[in-house]
Amino acid sequence: NTYKRFIAEKDKSYISPQWLTNFIVDDFFQYLNITYSSRFTKSVAIGFSLYQTAIRDTKLSRVRIQVGIYKIIVDTRYLIISIMIPNIHFYLLRVTIPDKVIQVYDSLYTRHKDAYKQDVKDVSFWLNTLYNTCPNELYELSIIHGPEQPNFDDCGPFSARTAEYLYQNEVPRYSVSEKETSQYRLYMAACIRGLEEYLRYLITLIILLEFFFSRSYSS
Repeated sequence: NTYKRFIAEKDKSYISPQWLTNFIVDDFFQYLNITYSSRFTKSVAIGFSLYQTAIRDTKLSRVRIQVGIYKIIVDTRYLIISIMIPNIHFYLLRVTIPDKVIQVYDSLYTRHKDAYKQDVKDVSFWLNTLYNTCPNELYELSIIHGPEQPNFDDCGPFSARTAEYLYQNEVPRYSVSEKETSQYRLYMAACIRGLEEYLRYLITLIILLEFFFSRSYSS
């Protein structure tokens, strides 16, 4: 069962908001990268905040951020990108880099075609610049008809859940009921909490190791 992960009382706060923030979705994408990267090394999930930074800094020819992102995705076949239309909607892009194809997964199917066209321009410019290929060559657009949300409140969980399927190279097929989506919100919250605890553990371990080695050198 997907929802066997331990759920704390505080996680229930993730059900209360009707709309998820991009920061929650970004944190969940980071969880996907840490959890699945060892088994599915050809995919990288990129949250909207990092994607925005990459597009902006590429247009401004800022080399540092481009080099940093290139190191993350250099051996990647698929990029799974969270797109947020501010205060309106979340949807996903799955970019197959070698084939130069962008697949759109939108739980409000084809309602944002103008946005998709801009995504193609932005992603094409970004990746062509990053890989030093033909800058004016546009990636091919493919709109995928996947699970559709039954309301206007659940685009965030739908995007996150679709991303989890895609990261595992599976076709997104799941229940679209509001009850099931509410459960998935809880699952996301528990995953993010687990990620935070894992990162705190790593930071504590690094501090202890630094302290140990500094004492060793001083003695």
